[in-house]
Amino acid sequence: MSQVDDGFADAIRLFAQDRDGYYGTWHAFESTQDLLAAIVAEIGETVLARRIAVFGKEQNVRVLLTVSNRHLVDLEGVGPQLEDANGAAVIELLSKAFAGCATLKFEIVERSPELPETDRSWSHASLLKVLHEEIAPVGQRQVLETLRDKLKAMALSWRDVAPISGQPIEGGNPEDLGLIDQCLTRASENTIQQKLWKPANATLNMLSIADDRVLVLLETPEGNLGVVCRASHRAAIFELWRAFVAATS
Repeated sequence: MSQVDDGFADAIRLFAQDRDGYYGTWHAFESTQDLLAAIVAEIGETVLARRIAVFGKEQNVRVLLTVSNRHLVDLEGVGPQLEDANGAAVIELLSKAFAGCATLKFEIVERSPELPETDRSWSHASLLKVLHEEIAPVGQRQVLETLRDKLKAMALSWRDVAPISGQPIEGGNPEDLGLIDQCLTRASENTIQQKLWKPANATLNMLSIADDRVLVLLETPEGNLGVVCRASHRAAIFELWRAFVAATS
């Protein structure tokens, strides 16, 4: 389980406990995703109609949720109301409203409030689904960065088209780098034709270039990586790739 998933689970567990001790108390969160998970969990815990104020400490934010039967039926304090908003739009509004916040407080401001005369509502399940869909790419990118780092660590020579800021883009001898560049150029031409890359959509190709060396090309949406490794690393590279596929499937 990724650290992102761990934080999400912690937020759910925190707000699934005895509710009385949490209202009117500040709670700190490690990430925006954890904070949003807590708000969605509050919706999921609310069966009887309630108007709940959510305060963001750092930015002095106040948002009102009207919730009934585990459905969000109104949202105030996030800008213009969206009559046709879907769950993703609601999560985006909440994310913008609480940008820069790491501490929340919940307070019930009205019990049995008058509910809006509309069929529009957003279920806890639909909002939770949006959160999971947003979390997955984050975790996948972390797995992809790990794969890139491990390939470079075993490389004799390498060139990274999309290194993390501040890191070098290449290492090794000029002959190997020339071979890598030829492969990267062809791969880039193919990548341009792919219009709908997903974050973890990657391919790995391995080619023997000498009795004791292989050239490995990792193609990803963020940018391609070419490495030259000893042929003895072939099995280890396959294992890295299998682990990556298992973690992002």
